[in-house]
Amino acid sequence: MVLGTSLPELSTTVIAALHKNSDIALGNVIGSNLFNILPILGITAMMVDIPVGPRFIEFDLWIMFGVSICLWVMVLLEARIGKI
Repeated sequence: MVLGTSLPELSTTVIAALHKNSDIALGNVIGSNLFNILPILGITAMMVDIPVGPRFIEFDLWIMFGVSICLWVMVLLEARIGKI
């Protein structure tokens, strides 16, 4: 099931990257993750309790927050993501 839902996103991202269209590739990855986190997790949380471990609050949450701030700064500065 995971392959069926992830394969179209993966192929879109790969084709966009091959055509040097990084905006579509980045937007697809961020949009997919936001959709998976917000509505899917929200609907699931309405049906059942989702336990959250202390490690998530202590470590993972801050990593996600830091990456979000970095992406926000890159958008404001109109930075480009290219090859290293």
